[in-house]
Amino acid sequence: MHNRNKAFGDGEVLEAGMQAGLDGTPLESCPYPAGSAARVVWSEGWRCGTDEPDVVADQVKIFG
Repeated sequence: MHNRNKAFGDGEVLEAGMQAGLDGTPLESCPYPAGSAARVVWSEGWRCGTDEPDVVADQVKIFG
């Protein structure tokens, strides 16, 4: 069985996205190419790190 975490450096891509969101970096600044799995993971991290109201509302729906 394939370990997805290993494919993304044990969460490094996700954590980098979260840090970017916390730092206020725009989502469009993602360093990974459009359509790549790494871009999806980075973007999810960014969404977790940002405090934009619509993103937070989505998180509440998922985790609340």
